[in-house]
Amino acid sequence: MAQRLARRAGFSSWFLAAAAIALGAATGSCTGSGGGSAIPPGPGQGLLRGKLPSSAVGVTHTERLTDGVAPLAGNFWRTELTSVIPPGGRVIYDLGQSTPIHCALVEGDNNDHYRFSVSEDGQAFMPLWTGGPVPGAGMRFRYGKDLTGQGRYVRVTADGGDGAYSVGELAVYRDCPTEWPPTFSEANGTSLQETAQFRLWLFGLAMVIFLLIHNRQSRDLVRLLIVVPIGLGLSAAFSLADVWPVDEPEQFVLRTVVAAIALVALLREAFGRGASAVDRRWITAILSVLSLISVMCFYHLGPPQFRDNSKHRRTLVHPWDMRVYFPVAKYFRELRFDGLYLASVAAYLDNNSVTPERIAHVRLRDLRDNHMRTVSEIVPEIQGVRSRFSPERWEEFKKDMRYFQDVMGANDYLGSLQDHGGNATPVWIMQAYALFRHAPASETTMTLSALIDPLLLIITFIVIGRTFGLRAVLLVMIMFGATDYSRFGTNLMGSTLRLDWMCGMGLAACAFKRRRYALGGGLVAYAGLIRAFPALAAFMMCAPGIWWLIETVRAGKKFPSLSALREGLRPTLRAIAGGLGTLAVLVALSSALFGLSGSWGAWFEKIRIHAEQPNTNHVGLRNVLAYDGDRVGQRVIDNSVVESWATWQREQLERFEARKPIFYLGVLLYTGLAFAACRRRRLDQAALAGLILIPIFFYPANYYCHYVFLLPLLGTRDQQTVDQQLASRDWLFTYVSAVLLAMTVMQYPTLFTGWSDVVYTWQSVILLVGFAAILGGLCWDTWRGRGAQTSIDGEEPAPAQAAA
Repeated sequence: MAQRLARRAGFSSWFLAAAAIALGAATGSCTGSGGGSAIPPGPGQGLLRGKLPSSAVGVTHTERLTDGVAPLAGNFWRTELTSVIPPGGRVIYDLGQSTPIHCALVEGDNNDHYRFSVSEDGQAFMPLWTGGPVPGAGMRFRYGKDLTGQGRYVRVTADGGDGAYSVGELAVYRDCPTEWPPTFSEANGTSLQETAQFRLWLFGLAMVIFLLIHNRQSRDLVRLLIVVPIGLGLSAAFSLADVWPVDEPEQFVLRTVVAAIALVALLREAFGRGASAVDRRWITAILSVLSLISVMCFYHLGPPQFRDNSKHRRTLVHPWDMRVYFPVAKYFRELRFDGLYLASVAAYLDNNSVTPERIAHVRLRDLRDNHMRTVSEIVPEIQGVRSRFSPERWEEFKKDMRYFQDVMGANDYLGSLQDHGGNATPVWIMQAYALFRHAPASETTMTLSALIDPLLLIITFIVIGRTFGLRAVLLVMIMFGATDYSRFGTNLMGSTLRLDWMCGMGLAACAFKRRRYALGGGLVAYAGLIRAFPALAAFMMCAPGIWWLIETVRAGKKFPSLSALREGLRPTLRAIAGGLGTLAVLVALSSALFGLSGSWGAWFEKIRIHAEQPNTNHVGLRNVLAYDGDRVGQRVIDNSVVESWATWQREQLERFEARKPIFYLGVLLYTGLAFAACRRRRLDQAALAGLILIPIFFYPANYYCHYVFLLPLLGTRDQQTVDQQLASRDWLFTYVSAVLLAMTVMQYPTLFTGWSDVVYTWQSVILLVGFAAILGGLCWDTWRGRGAQTSIDGEEPAPAQAAA
């Protein structure tokens, strides 16, 4: 009884301490963000001093607008002294009676418009004065005098500029003060972004320290220290809420902190021995929380990331991606792989009733050869693309393009013509064609179709958890959201069918692990027919069977019989059969729908052209070999000179050509390591090892390497082996996961190294070193004999295998 009471008392003290810390963090973080006390207006203070608005839409900390304390000129736009007004937000003040207004002022971010309106009834507002953009950076005052408005209600809105609106102080006056402009108390505000980042780092440090000092035999006082990182975590969460929606710098820090804590947690569990061992349940609980935070990071912690210019608000739709892939899929019969930008310009001319001369200077990528040209150079091709459409289809295409122009704005719509067009395979286009063929381009269509990827992802996580266990899926989820390989400016949240091939590979690994080899081979083939890169997974899928044959011949000193071959290679043969069957069916269907030469023939030609030209956000061995620190983009590319971009590309090609022997040597080295790593591995591990070769053989854009989130599965073993022989300290799983998490942590400093070609060169180095370490660990594991615990089908090895 005494022990139970002691345990209950201990739990209560833990709970009360955690609650106290949480309350303290909440109170500290919310200080100054409440209603604020009213300050009586005095002479020269204006009609609003100390007033709170009668209504506000989306505006934060409205008490700061009229508290009489102004940020110093040039201060950052978002501090503890400013109130943020989102696009479409507003505040309305009730003066109590109809009042003439002759002067007004506002301190806001320098490059925006802040509009004052007045109304007698609070419904119909008339313009009073606009404080427009002013010279100088940061927060700046605007002053309006000799105004002639009158009303009971005053409304303030913001627009224009960069979409980041904040106000430090505003005021309106019946009679202009004798001292004009009036003076305010001024203070130096602290950037809320910097505060949030500092608190995130502090939370990460506290969590790491707790993991290092805590163990199974820790006293209650040490265990109670968990309230420190909990409190700091809550404080960081309140800071993030204060800068909502969270910008990329804070997301960078959060993802790095998540990866670092997960890395320390894994290593702490692996190296803890005896009295210093940590309770596995603690590690699982921490990883569970981190996995949820990490997935939320991929989805920007909730808010939509793009702006709908036609509706003056944010949208879930990824217009830059969907303005390419929606029309390519829906109108592929007319556009093929070369007509998207030509037709986009022709639709723009029709929709806006302008002549080609009006946009003659606009540059676009000619998808026939990937070269940049101006509209004036290819007017005949632009005019002629209409002939590919029937009149009805052309009208429908123009309407769809009008949607994207309205959402993006005319400048961004025309600016997007410099991208590389749709590079998806005919199989991907076939499934997207079925999805979009009768759907109009609209926010509803794009939003609903964008939900397919999260649904596929949820299914994949569930199946991985059921197949490989809880610990494996937690690490997969952490890597999914924490890695920076998913991002180029932003990620593909809001796009449609962009994670399908990665989910296909994850489900293929699960099928192989469940010994459903034909299904696994079919899923690998599907993934390869969607994005081509997983073809290497199909190739490496055969490696365990080849190793089995080599070892069988060595052990028996002769080639096995046909029946022995059929039995020994049964998993590989079934996987190949499933892959070939899927390949035949999907290629036949896509060719029947679009024609073989017009689909697959044209796609191979487009990919050949696309792969020849360097791009700043591509990663891999080729990227590293073509790098020259003295000739990076920042020193070569001049946006005012069209030829400078071509110069950068030409120099990249020349350096790569000169170093091609090193490239071939690297390909041989990594391929040999991958093949050696597949000895006595399951088919799921072999297929995932094939993914490692993608940045070695190919030259992919960085976001295609987001598949790294699946690679923790490389270190998993047969469940029986883990439970009975290696218990919770399976070094291979810990090693592979730790390397991947370390790669993610090391990405953080690369984000501040300069232009994207420099960033992704360093990230390529991280990728190549990390992949070499993973393959080396797999080879070491096999050489030490642990890889022999299972054969290619997950069963105990045959005598011939064991003897090898």
